[in-house]
Amino acid sequence: EAGGVRWGSGEAVVERVEMLSAEGRRSTSWRTGDAVTLRLHYRADRRIDRPVFGWSMETADGSTYVWAHHSKDGQMIPDAIEGAGHVDLVIDELPLQPGTYDLSASVVSTDTLHVYDHRRRLQRFDVGFGTPRESGGLVVLNGTWQQPVQG
Repeated sequence: EAGGVRWGSGEAVVERVEMLSAEGRRSTSWRTGDAVTLRLHYRADRRIDRPVFGWSMETADGSTYVWAHHSKDGQMIPDAIEGAGHVDLVIDELPLQPGTYDLSASVVSTDTLHVYDHRRRLQRFDVGFGTPRESGGLVVLNGTWQQPVQG
């Protein structure tokens, strides 16, 4: 079940997360290929210089670590945060096969060594068949078959 372990020093916290459609509609039910925005709502009780925000994903049964991405690798490190706010990660086409997944979210220091807050399995969501439709696994690679070449 989603809503797992939380740890960190607490100077900044992940208050909640949302998954939003391109039109800004909240949902936990998506299709392969959908545009999805991951929104992380944070609060910092004091100024935090150059924070790094992070997302990770695992299968709902916890057996497979599917993906992770933080804002430092994404070349987005704000000068500072203080008070309440949110940060978005826009995914143009959700590259997941149908299934149920759990998102985790975090706020860490610039060097990523100090955890202000990490909330594991904070948001569960489902993915159904969409476009492209592929045959199995966790991800869609959206490849194009070519006709065989004889000889």
